[in-house]
Amino acid sequence: YIDAEEHLHAALHLAREQDDAVRISQALNNLGLLYWELQRFQRSLPVFDEALKIARRAGDKRIIAAALCNAGLAHGHSSQFRNGLELLERALAIAEETGDRWGRAGVLSNIAFFWSNRGRYDLAKKYSSQADTIRKEMGVEGRGLIAWWV
Repeated sequence: YIDAEEHLHAALHLAREQDDAVRISQALNNLGLLYWELQRFQRSLPVFDEALKIARRAGDKRIIAAALCNAGLAHGHSSQFRNGLELLERALAIAEETGDRWGRAGVLSNIAFFWSNRGRYDLAKKYSSQADTIRKEMGVEGRGLIAWWV
């Protein structure tokens, strides 16, 4: 992570120079995820909010779902479980609507992660199993994403 923030800011700057809303949103999502990985959850939230706003302007549903998913993770790690789960459910709805199986599996894994952290292992297993089924159908083995890098 030593140079990651510098490189992500450079990517964001280039995307803004080109006025490319999709790439701006992607760069913001990835910058927010860097903060999330560093457990700077409060720092990641405004970055994800901006990524979501720009993704909506661009109309790219996959990037919208990614921003919702990532913001949900950050909210969940900031002791805002209900809000985080709501954002994840919105991301799941978009992934289902667009037929994005990879995105759907990732969001389902994240919802399972949330329920596991709440001690609701029955729900965690339900969502995790759904995610695993999708990945197996896609030929992908192993556990899925927690964060949604775009």
